[in-house]
Amino acid sequence: MARPSKIDRFIEVAKDVLFRDGLMLLTYEELVYEVNKRLKEKDKISYRTFARWKINNENHKIIKHYVK
Repeated sequence: MARPSKIDRFIEVAKDVLFRDGLMLLTYEELVYEVNKRLKEKDKISYRTFARWKINNENHKIIKHYVK
């Protein structure tokens, strides 16, 4: 049985990080770090996981809107 995906919770928190007042620019590494700071331990992801999501889903409408 596959593990449940963490992408939904990650995107929910990422929206808060990306649209907060005073935010300048973030690298992908900084984005993962900032989101992980706000997630419970069980919901945190590695940068490698983020990179795989990005590669595997670069045409997904949510990824296109919030990550590219």
